[in-house]
Amino acid sequence: MFLNILLILFLPLTIYAIIQNTKGTTVYNVKAERFSPVKESETSDPYFKHIRRALDGYLNGTNDGISLPTFVVNPSTDSNGKMFGLASFNRLYYTSDFTVLKVENAKPYGKIITIFFDKMPDKIFDCWVLKSAKGEYDLRGF
Repeated sequence: MFLNILLILFLPLTIYAIIQNTKGTTVYNVKAERFSPVKESETSDPYFKHIRRALDGYLNGTNDGISLPTFVVNPSTDSNGKMFGLASFNRLYYTSDFTVLKVENAKPYGKIITIFFDKMPDKIFDCWVLKSAKGEYDLRGF
C-alpha cells in the first residue's frame, strides 16, 4: 500500500522533471550519413585533403590550414576527461595516413569527420573542418 502511494506521488513528478529537462535541450542540425570507411590516399575529397594539409602544417610548425591554432592546437580537457587539441596527443599519430570512418554534415558549420590513424589505430579522432563562403577550408577543431 505504501509503495502504491509513493508510486502515485512520484510518477507525475518524474514525468514533469523529464519534460522540463528536455525543454532546454538545443538541437543542432547535424546529420550522419551512411559511409564506408575510406583511406586518405584513396580519395580526392577536399575536406579530407584539408585534414592532411592542417596536420602537416601542425607538424612543420606553420599551422597551415588552421586559422585559430589557439583552439585547435593547444591541449585541453573537458569535465569528463575528454582531450582536445592536436598537442594533447603524440605527434606520431599525425605522420601516419588516416582512414575516415564517419562524416557528419553540420550545416552551416562544415563537417565533423571521424578518423583513425593507420599506424596507430588505438584512438579515434573527430576533426571539425569548416568551408567558408569564399570556398576556403579550415580545421576548426580536433
